[in-house]
Amino acid sequence: MDTVPQIISIQDLFSLKQSFEQSIIVWKQLHLFLEQVEDEEIKELFHSLMVMHYNHLQLILSILKGERQVEEESNED
Repeated sequence: MDTVPQIISIQDLFSLKQSFEQSIIVWKQLHLFLEQVEDEEIKELFHSLMVMHYNHLQLILSILKGERQVEEESNED
């Protein structure tokens, strides 16, 4: 299936909820670690991981808002 359906099942919603919760917990932990680390290389790594998890959170939110299908359709043009 190339597009996200207009209706999300309860099971899909539960999976999205779990994924969102896990990503936000990891993002918060990385933020805490980032404040405590002194090594610049590790800070950069934590920062890039934070960006990755933030983008994942935004993706989940866009699916829940119904924007994901529009995004995919515009990429096909």
